[in-house]
Amino acid sequence: MENINSKIDEIILKYQLDKYYPAFREERKGEKERFANFIPWESSYYDYIDRESIDILKYQNLMDRLDITVLESIRCMCELANELEMKRKKEYLERLFFLAIYKRNFILAEEVFQQLQQDLEDEWECRKAWEEICTLIKFVKGELRKRKIQDTIGIWLDAVSYKNIKEISYLEELMQADHTVSFSNAYTMTPYTNPTFALMLTGKKRIDDQSYLIERIDDSNSEILELLKNRGYSCKFLGAYWKQIDDLFRGDVNHYVYAPCSEMLWDMICHLLDSQIPTFTMVHIFSEPHFPYFSMNQRTIFDCKKDMRRLRGRQEIDRQLKYYMEFLGTNTTRLFFSDHGDDGFSKDVFHTVLAIHGQSLKKENIEEIFSYEKFSNLLKQIVFDKRINKSVLISDYAEIQEIPLYNKDKIKRSIVEKKQLGSQNIWGYRGIIDSNYIYLYHGESNDMVRESLIENGTEDYFGSMFVPGYYHICNEKLVSHYREIVRKKPMAYMEDEKFKYSRYIRKAADNAMPKQIHKRNLLKKLFLSLPDHGIAFRGGGLDTGRILTFYKKELQGVEYIVDQNKNCQCSKLNLPIISVEEIEKQPIHTVLLSSKKFIKEFRKESMNYPADIQVIDVYQYLEDNGIIEKYPFYYFQPDDEDYDVGFPFDE
Repeated sequence: MENINSKIDEIILKYQLDKYYPAFREERKGEKERFANFIPWESSYYDYIDRESIDILKYQNLMDRLDITVLESIRCMCELANELEMKRKKEYLERLFFLAIYKRNFILAEEVFQQLQQDLEDEWECRKAWEEICTLIKFVKGELRKRKIQDTIGIWLDAVSYKNIKEISYLEELMQADHTVSFSNAYTMTPYTNPTFALMLTGKKRIDDQSYLIERIDDSNSEILELLKNRGYSCKFLGAYWKQIDDLFRGDVNHYVYAPCSEMLWDMICHLLDSQIPTFTMVHIFSEPHFPYFSMNQRTIFDCKKDMRRLRGRQEIDRQLKYYMEFLGTNTTRLFFSDHGDDGFSKDVFHTVLAIHGQSLKKENIEEIFSYEKFSNLLKQIVFDKRINKSVLISDYAEIQEIPLYNKDKIKRSIVEKKQLGSQNIWGYRGIIDSNYIYLYHGESNDMVRESLIENGTEDYFGSMFVPGYYHICNEKLVSHYREIVRKKPMAYMEDEKFKYSRYIRKAADNAMPKQIHKRNLLKKLFLSLPDHGIAFRGGGLDTGRILTFYKKELQGVEYIVDQNKNCQCSKLNLPIISVEEIEKQPIHTVLLSSKKFIKEFRKESMNYPADIQVIDVYQYLEDNGIIEKYPFYYFQPDDEDYDVGFPFDE
């Protein structure tokens, strides 16, 4: 069958849709593979944005590049088109029409075509081009829907936690549909893409099996790849971010890492269309769900805010999945999953999306824990058996583990800039997640065991609860059970040459640890001195939430949270949330000021509290005891001299 991409190119050239983009024709002449002509995202339109206004001329300078970030800027221009003369509006719409087709975003192309029809009426070239493209799309759908071969596709959604599923309605509905097996407690072992990729295909763990040493994944070290190859499957992994997969298993198109999901899904469609044998095709959707959330769904200049960009990205995934899944016939089994979340270091960063839809499957939601350690077994069931036997997949808990930061340049930057440190970056960890708790073990040094046991869900309110110097054991009776499981194997990987530079950042952390422990003991002493009733915290945000978690035993007398927002983060703690004006109406005799961000404001405000109320400023208390905090109390911020560790800057 003639290459379908060539046919689309012919339509583009025939109607000169690329007239503003000479790079397109240059690419066709000089590049073997499509979609390879891109600029790095750091040069994107972010550099040209003022949140209050748009510099038209600076936008103009970006428009000739074939890049998704450029499409964002043109779309922003189209939003302002009503304020521009008709000629310029026509150019922007024509540019957008071409780029949408070039990126295989046929939903956007249809929207732009309708606007061209409505506003410009006589766009004959665009009309004829779109009619021919629609005919081609109809043909592709017809061919795939009547395909009799049993194929399997995997849609990898990067950085989408299970709790985010509601933002991708296609998947939310699919998980409730007939012929779908969904997992409500699937967990990755490591919250990073390439280590997860290695785990899924080889079964090798990050620490225990030293998967960080794997440089290439092929059928010699991956049982599932060997089986697919030997059983005559065409096996392709479509994505630029997977660094380890052998070229034999890569797709035919050289995608840029920030390629839009429409381009990736179209590549999948083409692979199915061209294959005369059963296929296993995995597609990596990265640009929209992963920071900085590049998406062809960004619409206005105000979408530069992170939360809005993230939401827009997931909405774009949703509509592209709805569009492209309609191409597939009933013989295609569809696997949807994510590798990790993107909300800091918490349970959610490990809790993933996982669902399989196929005509041979019976509807089921598996609530037991599934670990990605068994992902290769799951793939064998999906591809070869066409059924799910959960008895060999589920576990009582999921293991989690990750090595420390080892990149020389990043460690050098942390030391030069004297950055705050996080325990998972300093020491690495091994741990488990079960239905009730998360346990992390970071190793031991200076006669100190670095471990934490946190109730599942606590970090949902207050972010990561795994803070150096605040290793928190929420249940002393149970911790021995988790220790026995996790600490069976020594964490001796630091002796590996790969971690040569990791030892320097660890030494800086060890230097700073006495101060961190001293700070914790000071706060513990303060809180133990307070009465067992009548205490309120001013501020219901993260700082208060973490104090009440870390010092739960010492703060039995806390009865109120003072915050003007009744839905503040601490509202999850089932304590009454009262306003400042209500303080004098309640039996409160002590108010603790705990918010670093608002400490100046709260100090001023507290001067007007009733005279019989004792006000305790947590940060003033620490300062009076020799600890001056630039950041909230739980930050691990070594002093400048702690970074004097003899780092080899000249190497």
